[in-house]
Amino acid sequence: MEQQDQRNFIIFMVIAVTVLLGYQALVLEPEAERRQAIQEQTRVEQELQAEIAPPVERAATVQEALGRDARITFDSPKLDGSIRLEGALIDDLNLKEHFETVDRQKEVRLFRPEAVDNAYYASWFWIGEQNRPVANLGVTWEVVAGGTLTPETPVTLRYEGAGVRIDRQVSIDDNYLFTFSDTLTNLGTEQRYLRPYGAILRHGEWKAFMDAVTPKASQDRG
Repeated sequence: MEQQDQRNFIIFMVIAVTVLLGYQALVLEPEAERRQAIQEQTRVEQELQAEIAPPVERAATVQEALGRDARITFDSPKLDGSIRLEGALIDDLNLKEHFETVDRQKEVRLFRPEAVDNAYYASWFWIGEQNRPVANLGVTWEVVAGGTLTPETPVTLRYEGAGVRIDRQVSIDDNYLFTFSDTLTNLGTEQRYLRPYGAILRHGEWKAFMDAVTPKASQDRG
């Protein structure tokens, strides 16, 4: 190999190695770190979900599930249903202007209790240190003010535990909006770090859920 060819070959190898190292440093390693971060976040979320929603005994029907728990009812021009005091869970919600059949006898049920098949519900609580829920779906709130929740009459709930007290005013408007306004009180002497966490959870496959909400709905969608 002539001297010029050797020089060109060495230059090519230096460039190739530089490109390879740069690709590894700028693309492969960040991508590997990103995937690892996603896996870790997924693991944390799965552990958190397990603590948020402890296992419950299954119920045969929605009405059976609703009859098991202490609840406050709500009624507005668009919605009616109830909030489960265990977990302060909105899990019983009907659409007053929408019906399962043309005879308009049965309202469409959107949210379904956790204990039934194809459950669908919404929750709002707080996460403390080490990603531990301060008030998960298994804790019970007490009613400290109000009765039936309506647009004119909000309700106040309270939970006390894990070193904090949470006073929650629940209100509903004339349409579809619920508002949770929380006041947290530190019952200890050490500084606490808490963050809000909202979740809408649905169990089961979407077709089964659609059929549970509106019979044969999934077949209509093909």
